[in-house]
Amino acid sequence: ADKVPVNAEISGVVKEVLVADNQQVKAGDVLFRLDPAPVQIARAKAEAKLQQVRADLAALKASYRTKQAEINLAKTRHQFAIKEQARQAELVSKNFVSASKFDEAKQNTELAALQVTALQQDLQRIAEALNGDVNLPVEKHPSFLTAQAEIDQNKLDMSRIEVRAAVAGTVNKPPKLGQFVPAGSMVMALVSNLELQLSGGALNSLGRCCAPE
Repeated sequence: ADKVPVNAEISGVVKEVLVADNQQVKAGDVLFRLDPAPVQIARAKAEAKLQQVRADLAALKASYRTKQAEINLAKTRHQFAIKEQARQAELVSKNFVSASKFDEAKQNTELAALQVTALQQDLQRIAEALNGDVNLPVEKHPSFLTAQAEIDQNKLDMSRIEVRAAVAGTVNKPPKLGQFVPAGSMVMALVSNLELQLSGGALNSLGRCCAPE
């Protein structure tokens, strides 16, 4: 007879066995169930991660806007420092102030320029963290899509907690309660009814052919 292997698509511990050895089952019948707890825990973690990613991206967008405002203020201060340096230079040339005053003004201008550069670099790093597009919706950001994919995978895993018969047949060596089954491994088998029907039909034909008249 043709034995159809029954595999679990995810790893887990057998929580319920709904069939017995040599029992007849129909295609689609539930054969056994795995413990859903690990998948449920993974689901909770995945959902928490998705919410954290959403919050992090929103915070980055807010930081980007704040940094833009800081840059505008720093540029204003830089322009003021440039004007003050020019004014001190004129005063020094007329000996109205000491050279140290001009040096101080020059240093302030240089520091203001460095501040602008540093803030622009911070802005660039934030933009890179936002995938180079600050206006990209959170739901389309790669990190959000990755977190969402984990939830989708978890939903698929949850649907695989129940292992069903792919074909009608006879149960052969079902698993035991508490047994750990690795994903993709053969857990049990079904003796296909189709094979039995074909064999029975052939025997019936042979019987009719050879029966004495």
